[in-house]
Amino acid sequence: MDGLLSLAAQLMRREQCVSLFRKVMDSVCLLLRSHPQLTTQVLSSERYEQIQMCEDDNVTLLCVQMWIHTCTGKDFLSEFSDDSALLLLNEAVGQLAVSSASSVGGASVRLILLMANQQEARVKPLLLSFRGLDSLLDKDWRGRGFDQEVDQLIAIIQSDARILPQACSERVRAACLIQAAWRSFQTRRRLRSLNRAVCKVQRRYRSRRRQQQEHEEEQRGEEELRFQVCVRRQQARRKFHQKQRQLLQLLPPDQVQWYLQECERGAAVVIQSYWRGFRERRRYNTHTLRHTHTQQHAARTLQRAVRLFLQSGEQRRSPPLSVVTATEADSFLSPSGAIAARARDSHNALLQAGRLPWWRTGGDEDTFSPAPLQELEAELGGLFVGGQIQI
Repeated sequence: MDGLLSLAAQLMRREQCVSLFRKVMDSVCLLLRSHPQLTTQVLSSERYEQIQMCEDDNVTLLCVQMWIHTCTGKDFLSEFSDDSALLLLNEAVGQLAVSSASSVGGASVRLILLMANQQEARVKPLLLSFRGLDSLLDKDWRGRGFDQEVDQLIAIIQSDARILPQACSERVRAACLIQAAWRSFQTRRRLRSLNRAVCKVQRRYRSRRRQQQEHEEEQRGEEELRFQVCVRRQQARRKFHQKQRQLLQLLPPDQVQWYLQECERGAAVVIQSYWRGFRERRRYNTHTLRHTHTQQHAARTLQRAVRLFLQSGEQRRSPPLSVVTATEADSFLSPSGAIAARARDSHNALLQAGRLPWWRTGGDEDTFSPAPLQELEAELGGLFVGGQIQI
């Protein structure tokens, strides 16, 4: 039951799920018919209270119709407790007091009549606890299409106008307080939401209006600036022409034509100078770009030639071993056995010096110099290459 009521509370918030909500409420009705003891749990459930507080008339009508179908069953109300009956009557009477839809009011009246007809001894005293119900029915629900049912219910209420006990008076007072608190809460909530909506609309309108005013002021300022510029140009042109006219009036008649020709010549010189300057700048830019491109191409060509020349000279000075012939290798050999022995010793000394650890190569370089090589150079006074001594 809790699962069905939770599902109904979720479907209630979606307008496109009215048919699904109806199916869920039908399932609740079938479950209540099989297990009437669940009525108190349903009426006191928080999920059902959420459904009751919904302002949609369709949801309210489906709830009332569910109870009508449930109470139609045989001996269903006989298993009701007084608390469950009072809760169900409170719901029906509350809908009559709050709702203004004719369908909801008619269904609530039919539900109360059904309960009163099946359990008159239990329901009638409970109806008497709702003071003013008959006047409410007479004033608000006549002329809605179910006057006969309204008259029957008013007759049942007014059939026995006995004095209510103290407990009923307290219940009536408590119900009135609850209804008044709920109505005031609902009214305050609507007013708060209305105030927030009005404030939001006013804020957006004022912001939009402010933006429009700023935009209009900017456009007006730009138009005034353009107008002032045009006016100043016209005033300056008018003053210039007036000054020229005054100067022409001061000139002798025979010099007027000469002065006009000089003005035309000066204007032609200014126009020609502007045109020539523009043409020369354009030509200079084109020539400069072309000359710069030519210089860069020439520089790249020269650099490429110099690199090839330096590379070929380096190869000639120190050819690699792959291009050395046997004749050139023999030219570095000596026919003297002593010199060959000293050369081997020098070569071995160099190899041993290259194999020394790094911590032994941090001292004086003369310490690790091959002694036989130094002695050989001191004895020969130079380097022996190809059978000759190179000084």
